Order: sequence, then C-alpha cells, then structure tokens
Amino acid sequence: MTTVVFRPGGEIQNLQVGAADIVALLGAAHSAWGWLGALTGVKTILDRAREYVGATRQSDFELSLPIPNGKYFIVTSRGPTSWEDGHRAFGGDPKMQFVGATLCALAHECGPDPAVKLFVECVAPTLWEHEFRSVPGLKECVQLQLMDNIQAILNDGAIRGFTKLFIEAAADCGLTRGDLE
Repeated sequence: MTTVVFRPGGEIQNLQVGAADIVALLGAAHSAWGWLGALTGVKTILDRAREYVGATRQSDFELSLPIPNGKYFIVTSRGPTSWEDGHRAFGGDPKMQFVGATLCALAHECGPDPAVKLFVECVAPTLWEHEFRSVPGLKECVQLQLMDNIQAILNDGAIRGFTKLFIEAAADCGLTRGDLE
C-alpha cells in the first residue's frame, strides 16, 4: 500500500511505500529485464564441462545472421518513450547467439517446448558433441536450462524483431505458413 501525504499547497510532504508495492515494482522490473542473459546458465554449464573434459578452447564459430538491437517502449510519467538496447543478443557469445536464434526460429514454427526438444535432439549434439559424449547427463542438464529459460530467450528474440525477420525470410523464399507445416 502506498500512502502519499500532500501539503496544502499541493506539494508532496511524505511518501510511504508498502511491501506489496516493492514486490510489484520488482516483478515489473524482472519482466522488463528478465530475458537479458537467458543463455548465461547454459554457457556456464558448457564452459564447466569443457574444463572437466580438459578442452582448452572452443572451436571457432561465426554467426552470419545480423542481429538488430532490441527496441523497447517504456511508459513514463511524460508518456511512452522508445529506447534502443545496445546489449548484444543472447549474452553476446556467437555460439549462444546461434543457439538463441535457432530456438527462436524453431519456436516460431512449432512452439517453445517442441523447439527445445528439437534443438537438443538435432542441433545441440553437433555443437557440443565432445562435451555430451564426455560428461554424463550434460545433454539433459542443457535441456533443463533451456526449458527453464525458453520464454526469456524468446523475449530476447522478440525485442530484436525476429518474428518479422522469419516471416520476411519465408516470404523471400516463396514459402507460406502452410508450406512450412
């Protein structure tokens, strides 16, 4: 509960903010910023697995998909404001950007849960073949991390306009939604 005490002239004299307001504010902030770093857990797990198996360096990996900056609209006391985020998508690591973009594309066509399953079964083993073979349970651990964070990953893609990019790419190839099913 918020209590505002005004002076007779209209100025605020005192402001008390209750616990519910703080929880609501933190919830809104988490919703607005919650997708940043959604693939950090997966990257950390894989980095630790590489250390465990004695891999000294990752293979070189380049992503050719230009990922635009995120665009936000924030409602302020002065009205709506747009803001462009300069943070690099999906934590900035090229392999994680590929993972995020691939998950977003799969989810665009088949939904979040099937996207994670398809990714873990078909794509991830080619990216992390050595790690998956060497560390028992690693594949399942990565899958759980992705399942826990899929909405945040999709949010990161959405603020960067991935849905529009996917629709335009399909149109450029002459594909319609029915062709993809």
